[in-house]
Amino acid sequence: MDFYKRFTLRFWLIFLYSVSTSLIVLSCGAGIYFVVKQVIAEDILDINRAYSEKMAQTTDLLFLSMKKNLETSAGEIASLLEGRQRLQGDLKRLQESTMFFNSILVANSKGKILATEPDMEIVGKFLLSSGAREALEKKKTIVSQPYKAITGRLIVLVSTPLWDKNGNYAGFLGGTFYLEQDNTLHELLEKHFYEDGSYLYVVDEQGMIIYHPESERIGQTVDDNIVVQKLMDKKSGAERVVNTQGIPMLTGYTYVPAVNWGIVSQTPEEEALAPTLKVVLDMFAYISPFLFCFS
Repeated sequence: MDFYKRFTLRFWLIFLYSVSTSLIVLSCGAGIYFVVKQVIAEDILDINRAYSEKMAQTTDLLFLSMKKNLETSAGEIASLLEGRQRLQGDLKRLQESTMFFNSILVANSKGKILATEPDMEIVGKFLLSSGAREALEKKKTIVSQPYKAITGRLIVLVSTPLWDKNGNYAGFLGGTFYLEQDNTLHELLEKHFYEDGSYLYVVDEQGMIIYHPESERIGQTVDDNIVVQKLMDKKSGAERVVNTQGIPMLTGYTYVPAVNWGIVSQTPEEEALAPTLKVVLDMFAYISPFLFCFS
């Protein structure tokens, strides 16, 4: 009987010890899991924030180069406004010497198209688009917001004014790139699409997508996205957000003052945090022999 009592007591002591040890281990494991998960999430947010900043700086430099390219050519182009053949030849040389633009055009002070390269059969027509009107009104080097051109394309116009020999405004020289086709901006941005689902997209000041790795998304307005709303308010940062397709994302975003655009770099949260459980299990695999020895 004493033996039976001792055996029963020993059994319950071992059982309680095992249960308490298991609960401690599981509690530690759960705590470590959530800590590791938080650390990984914060690291991904920092990476995406830093990357969006880098791409914003690169985009800013790209547009600065575009503006300088046009400004350098403006003087020579202005002197050729009366001769279309020579003007066309100079536009062709300018187009061939730069990789920035899908097309180049010259318009007079009334917005009448004098020449284009390549030839789009619109010479003699008047530009009525918002981008052209802005160029004619401001009479300075500017980057337009995206708009539908006379050709029906969704474009951005980079323009610089032309002045005649008497210092009078004579029109503008403009370079365009088509948002729905390959161009220098696409080449710059599309290299940054990763196997873990990370990707980068760009919105204008109205919340319209002007670059996205899924080209069919270009032209869509996503101003109900909280990150896009913050970019429209000229803010930058990083946070977890559920995108317009209902997918949780770890997102970094940067406002680009030079063009009033926002650049967003993001990673699907599920894919970003997928390694968390493996990290915790690997850690327990290393320490389990020690736990066994001390138990």
